[in-house]
Amino acid sequence: MIKDFLKRKKISQFAHEIVATHFTEVEKRKIESSVDAKREKRVKALTSKLKSDVIRFKKTENLGVYGKAKLLKDIQTELDKHSLNSELTHYVINSLLR
Repeated sequence: MIKDFLKRKKISQFAHEIVATHFTEVEKRKIESSVDAKREKRVKALTSKLKSDVIRFKKTENLGVYGKAKLLKDIQTELDKHSLNSELTHYVINSLLR
């Protein structure tokens, strides 16, 4: 837990970078303008890419419980900052928890 606490700035920076990378303004506009079937498919694709990067980060940094919780909370905060609707944010976070 102490190791995770010392990595909190690195975790926050990673969360900011990863959300900015995967959920760009172009992607956000495409998600908002597409119909339900396409929107769901696009969100699933973005979420799977995000999930693979998050898993890789968790393994390389050897994060514990505190680090994983901090990472998810920071990703949720960044998604909220990007003005994504709460349903989409909820879907992404739940997908990352599995």
